[in-house]
Amino acid sequence: MESAQIKNILRKSITQLYSLAGLKPIPRGHRVFMFHSIEEKVELDPNDFFTVPLKDFKEELIYLKEQKNTQVIKLDEDKIDWDKTNVSITFDDGYKNNMTMAAPLLIQNKMPFSIFIATGFVKNQHPDFMSEEQIKELSTNPLVTIGSHSVSHKSLTKLNDEELERELSESKAYLEELTQKSITTLAYPYGAVDRRVRDMAEKVGYKTAVCSRFDINKEGRDPLLLNRSELNSMDNPKSFAEKLRGHWDWYRYRHKDPAK
Repeated sequence: MESAQIKNILRKSITQLYSLAGLKPIPRGHRVFMFHSIEEKVELDPNDFFTVPLKDFKEELIYLKEQKNTQVIKLDEDKIDWDKTNVSITFDDGYKNNMTMAAPLLIQNKMPFSIFIATGFVKNQHPDFMSEEQIKELSTNPLVTIGSHSVSHKSLTKLNDEELERELSESKAYLEELTQKSITTLAYPYGAVDRRVRDMAEKVGYKTAVCSRFDINKEGRDPLLLNRSELNSMDNPKSFAEKLRGHWDWYRYRHKDPAK
């Protein structure tokens, strides 16, 4: 058994204990789900850990749609009803299957979603990633928000100030030229963010940004340091429901909160 599978079994065991402890069914706030690839094998995910089967993705959307007092909103929604459970759906990297597999289902269900593009892969015409024409096409749909995932998908906290600004500003400018829209949302590659990176993102012109700290967002959360809840190939509709209900939010203790 691979180490990733063993870790996931341990995580699920802890989650069951939290579930038995009586966490509230579906906490209010803003939960941001993070997907990567859907169904198809991609080069940057050789073990398929971040590749969610299409069947599971379909069932997760059905479950989400059935929940009362729960609504799917744009990531950068201005007016959030904090008395409800607000869910945003995001995809990192910009894989072609986000358009061919995920987008039709989300659009059919009238669910807004965001795709964060690592622009270097698009410019270099990597076969796993959306083309410029596909990004343009998606960007015209009012349910779709195109955002930046930097140029080269490097860990931003390891870059000097000049390199950091270039990664953030060049990807933003490229996508704005491509879509003819203002690009104000960002996903930090690997979730790597600290105060310096956050402040540079704000300086460059981003207004909303997401990291990989697993938790729901409450009112007053810094919009440039939004938490996200990861979904991967080891999830299923049951664990998706657990994550929506907050049974996995103990996972936030893996990392220090960049907002503190």
